[in-house]
Amino acid sequence: MRTGRPPKLSEIPAFTQYLATGWDVPDRTPPVVAGAAEAAAAHRARLAEALPGRTIVLSAGEAPVRSNDTAYDFRPDSDFYWTTGCAVENATVVLRDGHPTLYLPPPAYPGDPRFFSDARYGELWVGAAPGLDDWARALGVEVRPLQELTEDVTRDDEVARTLAELRMYKDEWEIGQLRAAVDRTVEGFAAVVRELPTAIAGPGERWLQGTFDRYARAYGNGPGYATIVGSGPHAPTLHWVRADGPVLPDELLLLDMGVEVNSYYTADVTRTFPASGRFSSAQRQVHDLVERAHRAGLAAVGTGRRFTEFHHAAMEVIAHGLADWGLLRSPSTRRSPTPGSTTGATWSAASATTSGWTCTTAPAPPRRRTRTRRWRPAWCSPSNPASTSTRTTRPCRRSCAVSACGSRTTSWSPRTAPRCCPARFRSTPTAWRSG
Repeated sequence: MRTGRPPKLSEIPAFTQYLATGWDVPDRTPPVVAGAAEAAAAHRARLAEALPGRTIVLSAGEAPVRSNDTAYDFRPDSDFYWTTGCAVENATVVLRDGHPTLYLPPPAYPGDPRFFSDARYGELWVGAAPGLDDWARALGVEVRPLQELTEDVTRDDEVARTLAELRMYKDEWEIGQLRAAVDRTVEGFAAVVRELPTAIAGPGERWLQGTFDRYARAYGNGPGYATIVGSGPHAPTLHWVRADGPVLPDELLLLDMGVEVNSYYTADVTRTFPASGRFSSAQRQVHDLVERAHRAGLAAVGTGRRFTEFHHAAMEVIAHGLADWGLLRSPSTRRSPTPGSTTGATWSAASATTSGWTCTTAPAPPRRRTRTRRWRPAWCSPSNPASTSTRTTRPCRRSCAVSACGSRTTSWSPRTAPRCCPARFRSTPTAWRSG
């Protein structure tokens, strides 16, 4: 005390000894997703075959500091998780010709001063923490303390490129994880739609953003990316993550959202809804054009086809539609009739995305001489409580990633949100984003 500084608690042996007693042994089972260890072993074998004889070092990474002594939530590096199935901060794996050695920071248990002094690895701070032996049994690999790591963790462009190419080909386990991510995302969309009346009444875009984020954290690891909610003039902004505006009842609402499941695979789904539950005539025309483009893109997806074909197929439909409305003009002099076209212009998919196109100032799309139809989301199901009309039901054919769900309904209201049909997404690889 004469130095003017009292000793730290971790420097007092009696205090450490006192805190070492009276604790029960918690459940320290590692949180390994079912099938992840086996999938990681298969992934390592593929990597070893692609890069024989190489020693590869991959790190899980570290969560960045948010402010002072608080950090953002940790998410492991995707390449690291793909080869290990482990989600431990600062962990490192060394693959010697495909044979793994996993290096982990040892947790601090009662009796270790770090138990109460280390906010990152002390069990008093972070809760039950699996030990190295626990991880070795769960993953089926050799596990050593991080302090024994001798290899340098450096970026290798060849390894990074090889991993990126290997991860493009999904095995059955990965496809299952992607399906689960899409299923949870569809359910999250339904939860958001149920909150539309509340959001319109006051809380606005951020209420819907928070609704989806809560659902993602409750039924997965969390949102796969910053949830985008844009109403009216905010909808055209590509990444409106601020979500600080109102939800306008007569405008369209764009939702770009995805649930990341606990295996770190995420969905990425974007849909546009009329906040009021009804499209205006002009909104319906734009919606239907986008849907036709969407379906044309899906039809162009297939084994052996170029990755850009679905994009060109969709853009060709969009270009024809905009030209029919007088919003897009081509310098080409070739003219020939096209089904449903009012201009007779013809374009190729490639030219639809070149600078040869010019925008023209034109009025909004012409209104159809049909009454406004009640909007029905794509995942309506026969048991939808909103579908109580006695009219003859019609197939639900609105904008969706897959139209084969076979659901039928008559009407929908944002006050009684529909039940989901997650199975309809199961043949939609274009809606998936890899972990």
